[in-house]
Amino acid sequence: MPTRPGLAVAVGAIAAAAAGRLFGVTELFVLAGIAGGLLIVALVWVRRPVGPLAVERQVAPHRLVAGGVGRVELSVANRGRRRIPPVALVDPVEGTVGARLSVGPLDRGDRQAVGYRLPPLRRGQVTVGPLAIEAVDPFGLARRRLAGPAAEALAVLPALDPAPALPLGDGRHEPLTGLSRRTSSAAGTQDLVTLRPYVVGDDLRRVHWPSTAHADELQVRRDEERWQGHLTVLLDTRSGRLDPADFERAVSAAAGIVDAVTVSGDRIRLTTAAGADSGMVDAVRTGQGLLEELALVHQTDAPTVVPAADPRRPATIDLLTGADPGDLPDRLQGAGFARTLVVSFAAAPAGGGAHVSVPTGSTFAEAWSQAMAAEVVR
Repeated sequence: MPTRPGLAVAVGAIAAAAAGRLFGVTELFVLAGIAGGLLIVALVWVRRPVGPLAVERQVAPHRLVAGGVGRVELSVANRGRRRIPPVALVDPVEGTVGARLSVGPLDRGDRQAVGYRLPPLRRGQVTVGPLAIEAVDPFGLARRRLAGPAAEALAVLPALDPAPALPLGDGRHEPLTGLSRRTSSAAGTQDLVTLRPYVVGDDLRRVHWPSTAHADELQVRRDEERWQGHLTVLLDTRSGRLDPADFERAVSAAAGIVDAVTVSGDRIRLTTAAGADSGMVDAVRTGQGLLEELALVHQTDAPTVVPAADPRRPATIDLLTGADPGDLPDRLQGAGFARTLVVSFAAAPAGGGAHVSVPTGSTFAEAWSQAMAAEVVR
């Protein structure tokens, strides 16, 4: 199909032919013929068969974070037997004008990589694609589009507000497995309980070499199992409780808590006032999924839902809210949680339970440290 310049040439050719007939000027007919012939050549050029192209799209980094800059890498390979003329790759990006990249020519078996940067991202979902391959003539008068990779939805995770070391509920029912990566002072080292003979398949890093030297056979440490703490996070998604900027800060704080619990190897339950509930899950296994859920969370007018604690798994609960959380803290006190911490992203204090206020320009960890120093949190 003709491009915008091609349409302009076609209109010019028609106008020149009409003017030549009207005024009897032969040169205008010649000009119209040249323009028309050039457009026909361009259309024939782009109709030439284009060999099979393999186009792959990769996004880096793997985890896109709000406020960061990503990059999309496109790899194009010629899978045909003939040389492929230059083509253009058109990749739409939601919220922007997209990207247009030139590639080629490519000989048989050749591969070329091109890429473009994504602008500073906002939390949520960004759609990239579907990509189109455009064959364009040398004059830019005509083009033909071929289908490329389908559209891809990218989850932009919320920015992480570093979380402090929060108190966790008892975890007597879930011993840690080999996936645990606790880094807290309470679980920084493991206590040596007993030794046993080496069995094929044991990790050689667990061999206790001093005992092996005395026993003249490999001895493997059997370490004490550590117990996972339990934490529930309630994000106040009620409209009007937080302005948009403070709501984003609350989401970032929730993301920071999820990340911290993932590193410590404990268990976490992510809930919202709208009723979304992940259940108590192992953060090591599901932390990425919880961050993706936070990427899509938004404020709503849905009826308020207060989570109930599981009496078999005593947990603490962090309420991330605004200056006026209403009766939520009091309702949480009666929900069976071991401890309630109200984190307010506003200057005015919130009532009910222990309270930490995170003013604008401050991080959750800084506000927590100041509250601890002032003995506000007991």
